[in-house]
Amino acid sequence: MTKNNNVLTESSFLLYAANHYTALHFNEADFMEDTNRFKYLKRLLNKYKESGDLKERLILNHIIVIYNVFDAPSATKMLFFKLKDHQAYLKPFLLFLGYLPKTVSGASLRPINTNDIPMDINIINALRLI
Repeated sequence: MTKNNNVLTESSFLLYAANHYTALHFNEADFMEDTNRFKYLKRLLNKYKESGDLKERLILNHIIVIYNVFDAPSATKMLFFKLKDHQAYLKPFLLFLGYLPKTVSGASLRPINTNDIPMDINIINALRLI
């Protein structure tokens, strides 16, 4: 980790994830599959950003699994770290699921005030239909 031990970096991400992995039966294959969900989410959100094709149920499923296998504060921190360029897309999903805190610490050098993050209206409308 960096000088501030609470801030995630690419080099500290897997160790941090392993320390906060709460799955009952820990094995390396399952852990890697679960950590790859962050990459899958990023791809899905990139696809939405580029083409407008939103797979809201698949995104919700990945987020739910992440929160099922990592403790909630750590899952939130990792999501905001890995999806830092997609926070306006991430926020409506976390709000919909009841996982959005007021502040996220450790995902960047400064705490993130989630009230300052705008939300994508198309995602909001899609989630309202669920």
